[in-house]
Amino acid sequence: MSELEGLLELQAGFKLQAYAVIGLLALIPLAVVLGLASLALAVIVIVVVAIVVVLANLFALIPIWRGYSEVFGRGSLPAIGAQLGLIAAAVGLLSLLVSALWPPAGDLINLAAGVLGFVSYVLAHIIGARQLYLKYEVDSFHTAFILFVLFFLVIPPIIGIWLMYNGSRDAIRKIE
Repeated sequence: MSELEGLLELQAGFKLQAYAVIGLLALIPLAVVLGLASLALAVIVIVVVAIVVVLANLFALIPIWRGYSEVFGRGSLPAIGAQLGLIAAAVGLLSLLVSALWPPAGDLINLAAGVLGFVSYVLAHIIGARQLYLKYEVDSFHTAFILFVLFFLVIPPIIGIWLMYNGSRDAIRKIE
């Protein structure tokens, strides 16, 4: 795989992530409306939404991992972050199953998935955006880096994901 193919993989992965987040945001009002009708229905919707989000993120992280591995190398921090994200997604799915069987263990597994997910986010998104900016000098990556640091505000990282998609496209144009 070449550097260009790596950037194409990153572009595809960030596009999938952007669509998954937009889909999640579209489902939140539905969950609220259904929750007003029935608590049991709301719980079911929340579990289904959680599974869909985890699966969408899982499928998005595969090309992101391949892209970072090609652009920076398999041992790079962003590539390791994407791998940790894959593990976090799998652990998150496991926590849903275990929670149904034994809630305390499910909570601990979910906590582990959250910690892995956060470390993955820092490595794959924050450090990844910064390293992509330093390598390609594409402003979208720098802006995404800043927005990813503001993760506690919720909306900026969503915009950051879309900027990573746009930045990948701009980096592809630079090296072609």
